[in-house]
Amino acid sequence: MLSTAAIGSRKKTSLWRLSLGFIVSAQFLTALGFGLVGPFMPLFIRELGGYTPQEAAFWSGIMAGANGLVMFLISPMWGTLSDWFGHKRNVLRASFATAAVMGATALLQNTGQLIASRILMGAVSGVFPAMLGLAGSIIPRARLVFAVGMVQGVSSLGMMIGPLIGGMIVDQAGYRFTFLLSGVIIALGGVLVLTMVHEAFHKKKAEAHNLKSFGGELSVLTHTPGVTPALAMVSLVQMAPNLVFPVFGLLVADIASRGNAAAAVGLVFTVMGSANTAAAFATGVLSHRLGLRWLFIIGGLTGAAGALAMTTAQSIPLILGLSVFLGLAVGMLATSASGLVGQMAPSSRQGSAFGLVQSANAIGFGFGPFLGGLIAHSFGLRVPFLIEGALFLLLPLLVLGIPQAAARPASAPRPAER
Repeated sequence: MLSTAAIGSRKKTSLWRLSLGFIVSAQFLTALGFGLVGPFMPLFIRELGGYTPQEAAFWSGIMAGANGLVMFLISPMWGTLSDWFGHKRNVLRASFATAAVMGATALLQNTGQLIASRILMGAVSGVFPAMLGLAGSIIPRARLVFAVGMVQGVSSLGMMIGPLIGGMIVDQAGYRFTFLLSGVIIALGGVLVLTMVHEAFHKKKAEAHNLKSFGGELSVLTHTPGVTPALAMVSLVQMAPNLVFPVFGLLVADIASRGNAAAAVGLVFTVMGSANTAAAFATGVLSHRLGLRWLFIIGGLTGAAGALAMTTAQSIPLILGLSVFLGLAVGMLATSASGLVGQMAPSSRQGSAFGLVQSANAIGFGFGPFLGGLIAHSFGLRVPFLIEGALFLLLPLLVLGIPQAAARPASAPRPAER
């Protein structure tokens, strides 16, 4: 017969697995909502302002840069507040605020309003790190990279399916209806967390809630050995693919026939998302066996091969094939980098840790498209892929700054944590 302790352990295990399942489902809905519209933003900007492809790439970069800058500044605050007041509350705040801004985008009339809406989005969003912080506060520490892989994987899955569906909806119903639908789907993810996820949160003492302690929380994390290099890798992992964000869809649209441009863009991003999804799930499992150094080396070389070959691609089938390389690289590298930060951060600072991850992501989200848009405007749509390849080659070198113990394969979880 099982002892009372064993029964309690099994019950606890089933509870965190169930909660993780709902978190993963909610994150899928969020990613699906973003995927419906994300790849088509440069095309929407081109239609909104009547721009040439190079002008649309430039304004796409400005928009993403403004969004990323605000997100960079605000995200650590949201992460620390979630450690103080609850990770579930942070998820709900981010989900419903993001849904409102996304739905309101359907009403915008010019590029200036669109840029303003992305600035607001940068200030109030951050669903992905909020989900990671919630997951990190619920599941056993030994299963953290597995959980990151699951959340990253379904994010990629949503971003894979979203563009395929979004491309068809845009071609049939237009961009504005698609933005509205995106907001509704993201809100559904928030409802799922609200009703189905339970967080046994223990509030910290009130005297800890001030600006000085906020700085102290971040200082402890950034001075933890290996955290700063890992955050730098998070930034570069996001900067590499986002560098080509303003030009990818425009390049595909120029190669494809004009009438099927949105569908072709959606197909390319779906293929890339499929590879990203597979790599994220596989990384969550294989991190116990291979270790992060090998995963970074493989991911960096794979991404560099795909990006450099993209500089000469002249057909949709070849672009689809190279997108597989890019998707595999990003899924592998993003999961490894985020999981690494979470592993090294104390359990009581998971929200702050993933707030810093989001802030590091924001550098890539913002500066990458901004730089890519400027380069494309000056040198053409192909050159950003050359820079992307160089960034991918840099990542395996940065992992050498991570402590050996952190980059080794994680130890197997104890039976009670399985």
